[in-house]
Formats: sequence, C-alpha cells, structure tokens
Amino acid sequence: MTSSADTTAPGATPRTGTGSAPISGSGHGTAPSAAATDPAGPAVPGSVTAAVHAAGGMADGLLLPWPDVDGEPFWQYALRGELRVQACADCGLRRFPPRPCCPHCHSFDSRWQPTSGRGRIWSVVVAHPPLLPAYAERAPYPVAVVELDEDPRIRMAGTLTPSVRRPDAPWNAVAPGRLRIGAAVQVVFQTVAPGVAVPRWALCASQGNSQGTGQGTGQTGNPS
Repeated sequence: MTSSADTTAPGATPRTGTGSAPISGSGHGTAPSAAATDPAGPAVPGSVTAAVHAAGGMADGLLLPWPDVDGEPFWQYALRGELRVQACADCGLRRFPPRPCCPHCHSFDSRWQPTSGRGRIWSVVVAHPPLLPAYAERAPYPVAVVELDEDPRIRMAGTLTPSVRRPDAPWNAVAPGRLRIGAAVQVVFQTVAPGVAVPRWALCASQGNSQGTGQGTGQTGNPS
C-alpha cells in the first residue's frame, strides 16, 4: 500500500452499527504499514493481529481470523462495529477479500469505504459433522454467504443470529427452515476474543415478507 495508518485498535467494541470515524487520520481508512501485520515479524501492539497472536490463534477451540497486511484494517473496523470494504482510490472499484492491487486498473492506492451493513442471503449451507471438535459441538448450524446491498459483487460468509440484539446468539439459534435465498440481513459483530470481533448476519424484521431475488437491490427495513 502507498500510505500508512495508525494501527492502534480502539478500546471500545460496539456490537452493531456502521460508525463513521476512519482508522487512519486520512479520512479513507487506509491500510496500516506492513510492519503491523508482517507474519515474519512481531505484530504491532494494539493491532488485531497482536490480539490473535496473544490468543494463540484460537478461542474456545474455534479458529480466529488471521489478518495479513491488507486485511488488518477490515478487522480493526469490525472491532469498532463497522463493516467497511476496500475500494480502489483511482477507479472506485470495491473488492473483497482485501488485496494490495486493484484487479481492474492495477492501482495500489486504496481506501476503506463504509457500508450500511445490509445485504441479502445469496447462498446458505447447514454444517454437520465431521467437523473440528469445537465446531461439531455447535452443529448443525447454518452458514450464509451474503451479498451487500451497496455492491452485490461483494459477498461475505458468516453464521446467523435471529436478531441484531443477539450478536452472541448460538450458531444454531436460527432454524434452517427460516432461511431462503434473498432474505434481508443486517451485520452485527461478536467479540470472540479480547481485541477480536467477527461479523455475523442477523435476520431483518422484513425478511419474512420480502420478495428477495438474491440480488442486493438497496435498503432493507429496520432490523429487529
């Protein structure tokens, strides 16, 4: 990346919402310096990578995300309760997962754009054993691939929760029979280890009556 940012993770950990303050002082949430997440060297104190290292890469038998240089800002914003995606600073193309170069114009300049955190279920599976022991204890549970309303080409996977008020709900709290392609969801964030939060997807109040097509077509109703 061509610019650096403060890699100190904020102290507060909001559960939901999109927020507005950038990680860096540039207004764009540019990526931290390579030293922040270089796997060959020590992680910078306060970074999400440092928190993952401190936890040994696992929490309660579950694998934690392992940020690289390009992905560290995504997880810092998640810790603040924000869902942001990387976008090219030259042509504006959004991309996920994060990477150093724009696949369209090949620019190395990027920024982190806020999103509404709303999307629609593009695909869903139900996980069953055989799984790693900690995952098997939670099975069966649904996992969704969600396309974002702002850009349906951006898709993210995650577990589901029945309400934005329950970011820590068990993974099997949503019955698979309630899920369908096109159902409206809203991102929430679950703290899974000190200094580490992951996005999950909460069903929206309007999803039962929505006639979703699997295409992210805009704003949804207020989530419950």
